[in-house]
Amino acid sequence: NVGLDHDWGLDHGAWTVVRRMYPDASIPVLQLSIDYSKGAEYHYNLAKELATLRKKGVLIIGSGGREHALAWKVAQDKRVETVFVAPGNAGTAFEPKCQNVAIDVLAIEQLADFAEKNVQLTIVGPEAPLVAGLVNDLNASGFKAFGPSKFAAQLEGSKGFTKDLLAKYNIPTGAYGRFKDAASAKAFVAKKGAPIVVKADG
Repeated sequence: NVGLDHDWGLDHGAWTVVRRMYPDASIPVLQLSIDYSKGAEYHYNLAKELATLRKKGVLIIGSGGREHALAWKVAQDKRVETVFVAPGNAGTAFEPKCQNVAIDVLAIEQLADFAEKNVQLTIVGPEAPLVAGLVNDLNASGFKAFGPSKFAAQLEGSKGFTKDLLAKYNIPTGAYGRFKDAASAKAFVAKKGAPIVVKADG
C-alpha cells in the first residue's frame, strides 16, 4: 500500500512518497522527499525503510510453552497483524493471528532473512539461538530483536560461566568445581563426598 506521486512541479525534483496503511484516521500519513543529489546508498536505505513501514508482523522464535504464551499475548496487541512463530507448535497453529513458520531455531540465516522481509520485531525465546548470537546478528543488520546478547546468554547456556560469575562477585551459590579430565573430577567428588550433582557444561 505504498503510492508514489511524481511531483515534477517541485523545483528540487522530489518524489512525494505517501503511505496509507489503514483507513483509520488515527494512523498518520508519512511523506518523504527524495533528494536526487544524494547517492545510491541513500535511495537504497530509503527503500528499505519504506518496506519495513509496511510490516506489522512480529516473529517469535521457539516451539515451547514459553513461546506459545508470548505469541498469544503479542497477538492481542491491535497494532500487530500477524505473529509468526518459528517453528511453533500445535498450539500456536490455532491461535488467532498466529502462523507457524517451518524454520529451525538454529537456522540463523533463514531466520534473519525471514525477519528482514516480514516483521518489525523478532523475539528470541530458546537458549540455543541466543547462545549462537542471533540477537546480535539481527541488531547488527539493523533489525529490532528482543532477547539477551550472545555474551549475556552464557548465563543460561553455560553452567560453568554462571558459577564462575557468581563466585567472582561473591553472589551466594553452592560449592562447585570445573574439570576437563575425569581424574580431577573424581578427586573432587571423593573430597566433597555425596550427595553431589554432576552436570555437563551447557
